[in-house]
Amino acid sequence: MARKTLDPEEGKRGSRLRCLCLVLVIVGIVAALVLVGRNVHALLENLAHFVAQEGSWAAVVCALLFVPWIMACLPSTVLELLMGYLFGFFVGGVINFAGKLFGSTLAYAAGNTILKVEINRRLSDSWRWQAVQSAVRKNPRKLAFLLRMAYIPIGLKNYGVSVLDDCVGFRLFLATVIAVDSVTSFMMSFMGSTARSLADVLAGKTSPGGNAVSIIMLVVTTVSLFLLLS
Repeated sequence: MARKTLDPEEGKRGSRLRCLCLVLVIVGIVAALVLVGRNVHALLENLAHFVAQEGSWAAVVCALLFVPWIMACLPSTVLELLMGYLFGFFVGGVINFAGKLFGSTLAYAAGNTILKVEINRRLSDSWRWQAVQSAVRKNPRKLAFLLRMAYIPIGLKNYGVSVLDDCVGFRLFLATVIAVDSVTSFMMSFMGSTARSLADVLAGKTSPGGNAVSIIMLVVTTVSLFLLLS
């Protein structure tokens, strides 16, 4: 009895269908978070109550939540502080880093494929981004790390860099995420762990030690942005 051979065209169609389903799921999650993100403080308050009720399982849920949160380019500062406040310095830092690592990786992959044309179109009119793009192409390794450290929206760090694949490939991008975000994730978690109450976290208030870390981060990110644009 002859074995049935797989039609290459059928295999391609099946692969495309699986990719389309994955994209639709990600887009749906991101769209939902964008809508929810309009009332970020209410969402974070509900998240804090959820953690208090669910305990250790909540850490897994928070890490999973972080991924589409980063992909949706929602502000992550308060969320990172909240992880430190709710779970403590170490666990909060692990959650922050895991979420940013996987969220940024998926954002880069999406920006480098299905969103590439749209991102190029939207950034083509920005002379500031054109200047950054030119600088990165002259010295990719140095500027890729400075770009990751600079005080600019996370969307530019992920989606913007994804269209610079001719000079900032995935390996270099991943290296910048690991090197930079592993540090900032734990610094933000430490700041959150020093907050006295949930209200302080939502207001961005921390202890004197947390404020000192915040100042250090501000100086580093500002200097990085200056070096990037100079």
